[in-house]
Amino acid sequence: MKKRNVEKIVLYIIFILYICILVKIVLLKNLSLMDLLNRDIVTGYHSINLIPFQTIIDFITMGNGQYLRIVSNVLGNIAIFVPLGYLFPILFSKIINKFKMTIIVFGFSLCFESMQYVLYLGTFDIDDLLLNTIGGLIGYLIYRIVYRHSTKEVGFYRISIGFCCILFAFGFIAAKEEFGNLLGLTSANIETIGDNSIPKEEANYIGEYISYDKGIVSFYNNENIAQLKTVKIEDDTDLYIMTNKEVSNNNIQVKYDKITSNEISTLLKGTRLKVWQINNHIDVIVFIPSTSKTGEVAIEDNNYRGIIENINQDGFSLNIIKTEEMNDGSSIGISGRGEYANLIQMKCTTSTKYILNNIKNNKDIISSHPCAKTDLKVGDIVVVKVNNQGFVDEVQVNRSVN
Repeated sequence: MKKRNVEKIVLYIIFILYICILVKIVLLKNLSLMDLLNRDIVTGYHSINLIPFQTIIDFITMGNGQYLRIVSNVLGNIAIFVPLGYLFPILFSKIINKFKMTIIVFGFSLCFESMQYVLYLGTFDIDDLLLNTIGGLIGYLIYRIVYRHSTKEVGFYRISIGFCCILFAFGFIAAKEEFGNLLGLTSANIETIGDNSIPKEEANYIGEYISYDKGIVSFYNNENIAQLKTVKIEDDTDLYIMTNKEVSNNNIQVKYDKITSNEISTLLKGTRLKVWQINNHIDVIVFIPSTSKTGEVAIEDNNYRGIIENINQDGFSLNIIKTEEMNDGSSIGISGRGEYANLIQMKCTTSTKYILNNIKNNKDIISSHPCAKTDLKVGDIVVVKVNNQGFVDEVQVNRSVN
């Protein structure tokens, strides 16, 4: 086999590897391919942004140390499509021009962005389309320069293989440093402090703290939101606050601090808790407040905000969205997935009201109208109002529209 053919086969292999990496970074950064194929229901989240430069402007307006994130986001979206612009004209057409390459790169990016939205894997963002296309055109420009200055076709293939290897090396280092945990390239080192008295077995109850009065802790049991559970704290009951923080890159410190019963009343309503019980005796209670400045606000005036995970005859399971306040004063909504999901069973009745809000640009309500429980969909973001008996009074469904 001619050396030229061998080197072109190597470039085909590199291209296939690149497409696999692209799929992982863009579509499967939060889950594996098997997780995606085995999902019976849509459990992710999707949104859409059709306003050019809106995402970039949002990043810029964050300020206060977020500029590195801006550069990382913009350059990352450009760099990830540079190999496509370089490799595609080598492998599939030497007579391709700038216009055709623009259409091809734009089409690839459009396909990935659409799949993110359709498969509930992320956001369809016009800014990503623009940045990806710019990256592809930069790759095509590099291809034209290298090809024009190569004396032989074999030499051009060798240079291309070397160039791609360098791109992959730098890309791997950058991805590992910036998104290592997310992409599964690295794992976080977790240091646990003060957990000697925490039972290793699963907690008997997991719920949302409501109130504390005269030794009695009241909370909603996550297995059934209609069940207001109470437990009595004894003198020998161990009480802890669990906090976690990232002390350095990929190093997380989880700390359990003992508290007194008098400190329980200072906790915010909605703080997550775990209760271990042995022979009707409350052995350990761990309270898990948010790491934000304001604390966890999963419950506020009996209102819950979350993502519908499952719909059943009695109601639906809600994955609670918690609001985290950032250091710059902005806030973001966070929900767990899999074993980290904070699921609560919502009980509906015949008197439960359902309202559908059509949202534009992820924030503006352009129309609202009554709907029915049958209109609910898995993956809907909802605000649920629960009455004092623990049953759902009202469900407001927020859906994005073009």
